[in-house]
Amino acid sequence: MTDAGTVAVALLIVLLLAPDMSEIGVFGVSLKRRLAAAEDKASKSEAKAENLETQVQIQSARIENLTVSLAAANATAGAAANAQVHQHQYFLSGSPAERAEAEKFGAELPGKAEAFVRGEITHPAATASAPDEHKADPVLATQLIENWETLAASLDLPPSRRGARSDFLRIKVTSERAEEFQMIFDEELRFVRLARNNVAHAQPITNQELHSAVDVSTELLRILRTPPSQ
Repeated sequence: MTDAGTVAVALLIVLLLAPDMSEIGVFGVSLKRRLAAAEDKASKSEAKAENLETQVQIQSARIENLTVSLAAANATAGAAANAQVHQHQYFLSGSPAERAEAEKFGAELPGKAEAFVRGEITHPAATASAPDEHKADPVLATQLIENWETLAASLDLPPSRRGARSDFLRIKVTSERAEEFQMIFDEELRFVRLARNNVAHAQPITNQELHSAVDVSTELLRILRTPPSQ
């Protein structure tokens, strides 16, 4: 090897070993720039990998949340469906009158649907209101209260109105006769009192019961007014 070749090889070795000297181009290529480019590429690749891992974690969390939400929704829908089934079964297992009412609704539904589609507005037929058998007849109610007040005043029976009873209501009988009357007609007096209390406190009572109470109380007054036989 010539001296010139030896010098060239030594110079090349120096350039490769010296870091600060690597910026100097060797065969037209900068070693330092190659290293910087490789490091930058590696950094970008690592950043992309981290970003990809983050996206995967986010998607996994979304899928997990969606699964939980779907499970909760299915459970709620199942519970609601079961409740509707139980309610429907309870309705169908009701009394014969309830089942007949349900069948009537089912039979009327197609006709109502056709009328609705045609734009026809139909009003339900007015049903005649049945007489309220628990609404006391005012004439009978007044008569019963008057009869009871006369009996109560004559026999000193409760309940008494506030203040002294008028002597006008009293049938004059001795205390001994009043006690005998109460003992003999105890059941009838209790029946009349109960009917009177129902009327006075607006409690349910049929007109038939009211009429019976008026008849019984009128008969009791007739007996009380009858003078004792000698």
